[in-house]
Amino acid sequence: MKQPQLTEKVDIPIEQELIIGSYRWFTYAPEVTGLRLICLEDLDTGTIVTTTVAHHKLRTAAHRAWAGARQSRSPGMPWEILCQMGEKGIDPDQKLEETFRGYGHASVGDMARLSVDIAKLPMHLCLSLFHEGSIHSGQEKSTRYQTTFGKALLHPVKHYLPTHLSKEEPLEVDYQSFGTLSRELFAKHKALLQEAFGQYFQVDSADRRKNSILTSRVLDCVRSFLLFGQWSGMSFETSARDSGLLPQSCHPDRTTACAEQGRRRVS
Repeated sequence: MKQPQLTEKVDIPIEQELIIGSYRWFTYAPEVTGLRLICLEDLDTGTIVTTTVAHHKLRTAAHRAWAGARQSRSPGMPWEILCQMGEKGIDPDQKLEETFRGYGHASVGDMARLSVDIAKLPMHLCLSLFHEGSIHSGQEKSTRYQTTFGKALLHPVKHYLPTHLSKEEPLEVDYQSFGTLSRELFAKHKALLQEAFGQYFQVDSADRRKNSILTSRVLDCVRSFLLFGQWSGMSFETSARDSGLLPQSCHPDRTTACAEQGRRRVS
């Protein structure tokens, strides 16, 4: 027997609707749900999945985070939760703040995902940042595919020295000489291996795909000459919990009391 379908309340108008076979697509306008809501219903099972679209006038991450946090307490459908936020004039930033401070439930910060791109970052910091994030998400520039690493400079050593040493120019010059040697060895062996591998594997120079594979294998070898202090770049994804957007009193690096309180109260 077919289960009755879940229906939306009559006072929450659907923006658009499209039925294709056993699937129903429908949307809610930003004027109704704050963020445009795209919904897909499986007409056979009644299961519905929804997602929101960013809005240039709203703090989208906070809006999504609070709507997601409301799922634990609200029996309503996603569009009902979002609509109630607008009807009640709810400020998601304020609500998240109250949840962090009053309830000690910092996990809602993970509902707000953030992505940043960082350029001219030394490789060792790319590695550190990747492991600092709780969701371990990000992409660093690959030394396997990018020949431009043969031109990557060393991040100035003055940033890692005590003040009285950071102004010593001879130190910087000597340090940068390591980077120069690294780039020279990279370029020298890249040319040698490109020719040697090409001859050994009899790569057709007119075949772009095979040439691309050959270059990747060459870079696999010569990237061993690169140094961890050389410039790279990355796309880093994290959550509001990790990003420093938490209230000072609930930041996990500053106190464990709030986190412990949140774990005890998880609902």
